[in-house]
Amino acid sequence: MPQGRVCAIMFLAEIKLLQLDNKQITVKTTHHVEGVLVANKRKTYSGQFKAEIVLELLKGKKTLAELATEHEVHPNQIKNWKSAFLRQASVVLEDKRKSKKEAE
Repeated sequence: MPQGRVCAIMFLAEIKLLQLDNKQITVKTTHHVEGVLVANKRKTYSGQFKAEIVLELLKGKKTLAELATEHEVHPNQIKNWKSAFLRQASVVLEDKRKSKKEAE
């Protein structure tokens, strides 16, 4: 069973008293619904998953809304991933070779 807070739900309804041609008709309707709700834990996504979605967005073949719906991720979350991806692009593409002056 998933971890989290558990809530039991019970719903009972009773409808009484309809009057038709001076005759009292009692109608009883009882709905009994029971269930268990589990509080959602935050979803976590791998870097690979995030990168794939951002790259799909940057290719422009699908809209932000389409990607969000397809992958069940809020559009703002994808925007945040895209911003982080673009901010870090210069770090990834930085020339890691040392110049002659730095080597000496």
